[in-house]
Amino acid sequence: MKSFLSTFVVCLILCVVIIFFLGGLLSSGGGWPLILLIALLMTILIRVIASLDARIEQLEEKLGMSSVEKPGEAETSEVNIQNEWE
Repeated sequence: MKSFLSTFVVCLILCVVIIFFLGGLLSSGGGWPLILLIALLMTILIRVIASLDARIEQLEEKLGMSSVEKPGEAETSEVNIQNEWE
């Protein structure tokens, strides 16, 4: 819950700063509910993605993916193979 609230505060500040620089939505006074809604939706999306990332890492550990090449490691292994042949 603490991480959700901290993410929400960051998203809220980000939305307020963007709206401040983009125009007078805040000057009309009716923009606050919209800003809160956008910040809440951004927070939910960020937390869901972070949660899924953590679950993927746990599954990789259970499956022993540390011995299998992960994406991005293939490039370094190809370079090592090329260096061995030269």
